[in-house]
Amino acid sequence: MTKQDILLKHLSLHLRFHGMDYQDAFDNLTNDLAKLKARPSKPSQDLIGFDIDRAAWLIPVRYMAIWERAYPAVNIRHELEVAAAWLVANPKKAPRSNYSRFLTGWLNRVQDKGGTKGFVQSNRPAGEDKAEAWAKT
Repeated sequence: MTKQDILLKHLSLHLRFHGMDYQDAFDNLTNDLAKLKARPSKPSQDLIGFDIDRAAWLIPVRYMAIWERAYPAVNIRHELEVAAAWLVANPKKAPRSNYSRFLTGWLNRVQDKGGTKGFVQSNRPAGEDKAEAWAKT
């Protein structure tokens, strides 16, 4: 008896135990697959990527605006270049996916350490506090 025969026998016993025949099981699987395919997937334009050959980030514009508001002491563009250099230098430690989490952690650490040295965010008029400046945006 081959492994395939054993699996088919086990499947047959399992289906009979639950009061189903092969056709019912097949129909259930087909319906489940159709439901999975019908679910809207996360759009690819919303994902962050990294091209290791060019050492270039693939970042939707909306992330830049969010990060610039969330990390006012950080030069976002500079830190993205530093993070890219780190990824190229440490390919075994680089994340295989979820670059959003990687970059958020990176920017959090820079912000917590006082921000990018020598960086002053220039999009805020002098004399306004953060709440007033953000209320105008």
